[in-house]
Amino acid sequence: MAMDEGLLTGVGLQNPLHGGSSLNDAPPSSLADAPSKGSVVRNFLLMSLCFSLNHGTVTALISLAGSELGASLGNTSLGVLYFVYTFTAAFASHSVVALFGAKRTLVLGLAVYCCYVASYLVAYFVEAAARPAVLVGAALGGAAAGFLWPAQGAYYAKCAERYAAAADVTREQANSTLGSYFSCCYLACEVLMKLCSSLLPLAVPGESTKILYVVYTAVACGSAFFMSFVADVDPPARDGAPVNFGKTALSALSLLTTDAKCACMIPMNFAFGFGASYLNGYFMSAVVAPSVGEDKIGYLSSVVVGSAALLALPLGALGKALGRQAPVVALGACCFGTFAVANLALAPAALGSWPALVPLAVVFGCGRSTWETNFKATFADYFPHAKEAAFANVQLQSGVASTIGFFVNPRITPDQLGYVALTCSLAAVGAQFAAAKLHAKAAKEPGYGALRGDATMA
Repeated sequence: MAMDEGLLTGVGLQNPLHGGSSLNDAPPSSLADAPSKGSVVRNFLLMSLCFSLNHGTVTALISLAGSELGASLGNTSLGVLYFVYTFTAAFASHSVVALFGAKRTLVLGLAVYCCYVASYLVAYFVEAAARPAVLVGAALGGAAAGFLWPAQGAYYAKCAERYAAAADVTREQANSTLGSYFSCCYLACEVLMKLCSSLLPLAVPGESTKILYVVYTAVACGSAFFMSFVADVDPPARDGAPVNFGKTALSALSLLTTDAKCACMIPMNFAFGFGASYLNGYFMSAVVAPSVGEDKIGYLSSVVVGSAALLALPLGALGKALGRQAPVVALGACCFGTFAVANLALAPAALGSWPALVPLAVVFGCGRSTWETNFKATFADYFPHAKEAAFANVQLQSGVASTIGFFVNPRITPDQLGYVALTCSLAAVGAQFAAAKLHAKAAKEPGYGALRGDATMA
């Protein structure tokens, strides 16, 4: 669940934890009122750390859902999580940010996320309440995810404005600097939280599961609490300002139906979405857990995330050197396809050793890296005047695929889901080159970029 898009602003609203400090009000009108470079960075790092730790506990539990809850409940809970996430992102995300402001939405979102994390703790101690607790927690977690990322994007944009002014740099330089800070923090915390599930059994054998859920719940709640101390740089909309429910869905649908390039992006989003459900809903619980142990899932999940992070810069540089992203994105689609083929061709017992599991995790990590970097970069290139609608399509298309994948996973054979993931991967290869061809043709036309999809975003 990752989407940094949607910028909604309003009037200043004082943060009661900071009184009337300059960071908490509307953007400063004079140099004397402007926050210093150091204060902007410190505030942004606090936000990044709180967000990343909280979100890291959620992603760690997603990897463990199938093995900890069982294939049926684990996949169903993740299906509920992604369904509510996609629905909320489509119809309520921007409205929530507009009503509450970015900072308050972040605090609210992280607090609601705590319910998802705590639901595993409840399920552990009250077995009779396991199913309703986990499903309700998944619904709440999905709702939180749906508006958390737009809030993070809005908060990030405002911090970049302030950093650019304080450091006397361009907005692009500010975006790059703060973006690198957030990415580093986010990936490090995700790896750390996933490693906890493998390291705790070594430190506390026999009681590790109970302690793990306690630790995750404590980290999630603590980070939500400390998020309330960040500055209120993007407060709510003015009283009486119109709030457009369903804006994301309408803008995404408008672009999808008026620009063929957007339709060409569906196979890659589906390859990632179905691939993620195949990885977390089947591979981790049915291949990794029985072969090397349930407590090793954290290690392998960290390999996926770590390889994605390490490959991001080289793959980004490759796309830049080639002058286009389509070949690199096609490579990423092939990675998702290779992961599916390996699981289709070989029995779990044949894959159940570290020499086989680690390369497969790296292959999937490479696919994720291209989806997170190169593929999303094509949206900025192909839809320069409809970026919000374009990135909404990334969010909604991949969310729909993950939702379907998790719901059907326990109801069909693993091979059937594998073939779906493989088909989407193969289709994505051809679709990326088709989109690149359409883009090259459209770029030669006068007035390119004045897309009809923009009309819904006015």
